[in-house]
Amino acid sequence: METPVDILNELEKIIDTKLSPMLELQQQLINQNIHLTALLEKRTSNTSNTPKGVKTSNYSSSEKNKTSYSKSIFAIIDHNSDGVLVISGNNYDVKEIIKDEPLNGVWTKDKKCWTLSENATVADIKDKLEGKCELTFKCASW
Repeated sequence: METPVDILNELEKIIDTKLSPMLELQQQLINQNIHLTALLEKRTSNTSNTPKGVKTSNYSSSEKNKTSYSKSIFAIIDHNSDGVLVISGNNYDVKEIIKDEPLNGVWTKDKKCWTLSENATVADIKDKLEGKCELTFKCASW
């Protein structure tokens, strides 16, 4: 007859056998995350005065002369305490777009961000700013 200790030891072996593949997968994901984070930090450390995680993009300053230069323009999109969309970041070069319809952005000096109209949507932001600056959405569901 098996003792309770023998039964527990047998259960422990079964649990270890079942959990082993999941633990291996978890460790692989952790290692991959560490590797990708190191690559991202290396990539962003090559640009001077660029915030961590922001890409530097080349874009044309003038369609006529096609002069290209490297400058980091980015917009961080989030909600304020009232649930209204706001845009912060290095976006001075696209401020006129932010001020225009349908975003109707108003500069909030004390918070250093653009507060958008209540009718502005994430789709509007993407439509107006995508390709003109690097967009970062703070809310994971976007």
